[in-house]
This record gives sequence, C-alpha cells and structure tokens, in this order.
Amino acid sequence: MLRKESVTKSGKKILLVANIGCPEDAVDAIKADAEAKLAALSGDVKRLEEQLNALSASTGESTPVFEPIHGSWPQAKGLNIANPLAQILSVAMLFEYFDLKEEGTLIRKAVDASLDANVRTTEIQVEGAPKYGTSDIGAWIVDYIKNA
Repeated sequence: MLRKESVTKSGKKILLVANIGCPEDAVDAIKADAEAKLAALSGDVKRLEEQLNALSASTGESTPVFEPIHGSWPQAKGLNIANPLAQILSVAMLFEYFDLKEEGTLIRKAVDASLDANVRTTEIQVEGAPKYGTSDIGAWIVDYIKNA
C-alpha cells in the first residue's frame, strides 16, 4: 500500500509516494529534498540554503551513518559545482555523536563563517558576490579550522 503526499511552492507541485511502512524520517527527508527542488525553481534562496544544509543521522544499533538528506548528484561529478556544506556538517554530527563536541562546534562555526562571508556555491550565492566551486569552499573551511 502506498502513502501519497504533495509539496507545493509558488504554484509548483511535486507528488511524493512512499510505502506505508516507510519510516517517518525517510519520508521527511524525501519531502525536504522536494522542497529544496521547488525552492530552487521558485528562486527562494534562503529556503534552498536551509534545505541544502539539512542533515540526517541513522545511528541504528551498531553502526552510525551521518549524511546530507538531499542525496547524491552524479551529474555534478568533476564539475566543481556541488555544494559541500551538508556533507561537511555531517562530519560535525559524527564528531558530536562520539562526544567530540568542541570539534563538532568548530566545524559548524566554519560553515556558518563561510556563509557569512558569502563563500558559497552558485545556487545559494548572493547576487553580485564572487563565485566559488566545491574545492574552493572546502579549502576555505579547512583554512578557517586550521586558523581557529
């Protein structure tokens, strides 16, 4: 049996379909991904930024997994255009899970600082600001952490 929900933004609609037994957090992750896509289509940069930086933790019984909820983007391979911030924030969650709070906090501060400094990929960049690629943002965050 299937469960159907829809997400609507600025007149655009995406229908979501999930198995009835699908965990609620998985459905929420799918909805968040749909909302991010609709935000991109409608030009809602702030909402898109929030969704791109959304995270998921599956701690299970023995092996924790920390990841961005928006999935992979194989079409971006080798183009230096993918936003790395959610993946980087996933590392902060990993550290915090293993009680390395200071390290996790430092990573979160680095990501916040990159956003404040407009060191962002093009889909969330402020109009008129310089363009940064995936590797530029990663290097900026590494430098921030090294100099903290």
